[in-house]
Amino acid sequence: MDDSLPKYLNSPETAFFSKGHNLYGINQAHKEIREKGEALIVEGYMDVIAAHQSGFLNAVASLGTALTRDQGKLLLRYTHDVLLAYDSDAAGVNAALKGAEILRDLGCRVKILTVPAGKDPDEFLRSHHPEEFSRLALNAPGLIQYKLERLLKEKPSSTIAARVEIVNNLASDIIKTESLVEREGYIRLIANTLGITEEVVYAEIRRISAKTRKIGPFSDKSHANSHTNSGISDSEFANPGREAGFTGANPNSFSKVYRAEDLLLRLMLEEPKVIALVEEQLGWSSFTDQVHNQVLALIKETWLKGNWNPTNLITSIQDELLGNYLVQLNIKDSGVSNSLKAATDCIKVIKGEQLKEKINNLQEQARLMQNIGDIEGAMKLLQEINRLVKLSASDIRI
Repeated sequence: MDDSLPKYLNSPETAFFSKGHNLYGINQAHKEIREKGEALIVEGYMDVIAAHQSGFLNAVASLGTALTRDQGKLLLRYTHDVLLAYDSDAAGVNAALKGAEILRDLGCRVKILTVPAGKDPDEFLRSHHPEEFSRLALNAPGLIQYKLERLLKEKPSSTIAARVEIVNNLASDIIKTESLVEREGYIRLIANTLGITEEVVYAEIRRISAKTRKIGPFSDKSHANSHTNSGISDSEFANPGREAGFTGANPNSFSKVYRAEDLLLRLMLEEPKVIALVEEQLGWSSFTDQVHNQVLALIKETWLKGNWNPTNLITSIQDELLGNYLVQLNIKDSGVSNSLKAATDCIKVIKGEQLKEKINNLQEQARLMQNIGDIEGAMKLLQEINRLVKLSASDIRI
């Protein structure tokens, strides 16, 4: 009402209303978010109002606080794709980065829109046509690309030291990227932008990960020792694309599904009928370990061409580490008397882990719905959970 400070004064938290658990405009935007498949998060109340007036009905904002995990979980009820459009000043950039990391850690796919000329979304939308904002949204980069662009503006990559610092700053984000397509795409982008090879980027990430040990030691150890008791791959970055399976999964469960995949690949190399069984019951991209998925892709390519021959497959591999692994698979006897029966058991284990992961996700969603009072939605999810529990495959020993 006057010039006294602070400019904005938030009301205190109460038992009935917690700002960190809610999003401004979610009551108006949730249907559009679900239909559009993406949420637009802006910084302030006026940004939300301006966005809705311009036709962006999926816009919401945190309630005068930095974005919280609870607000991110609330968005997960409606979408996993989020576009952040914060103010383009230093405070807005920092808030966007912190919010994007929170959303990324929750499993969201995040893009960050930069409003030009130092404006906030409210100012931009009042002075520009909505189509211009749509173009900005369409070209908005993901978190790692956004960070790379910011780092290059702050410190150009004209020196070796600057390039090392940029890779160091992006390493943890690369490691946390669950999508292998995104991970390899970003590594290629970093390498091309900095004028270095992808192998150098992978090597630097291995070194940093082994040093910090925040996720696990990614070293060039033998494949036989590639999984520790923590359920994390010791050689996740031993070669491009290597990745552990279910993040945060039970160690014994992860070890079991890893062995099931390993045995199933051996059986596929031994018996063509097993390949047909996997194609029918599991598909070509259902493994948790990336090296296993790479082998599966090679088998698929050769199998679908109609010239299946394990020896030719192995000799055609250019990647030395992947070729060595294929040789180990091919020369090691599976030790089973009934290949199809053993393959069926392996498929059950893999499908069982997939079901458990889906059940865990649904349980988290049901809990969130119950917390916000959506009892009907929570009950529907519980019914689906009960159905999936009945389908869950029984555990077997591999």
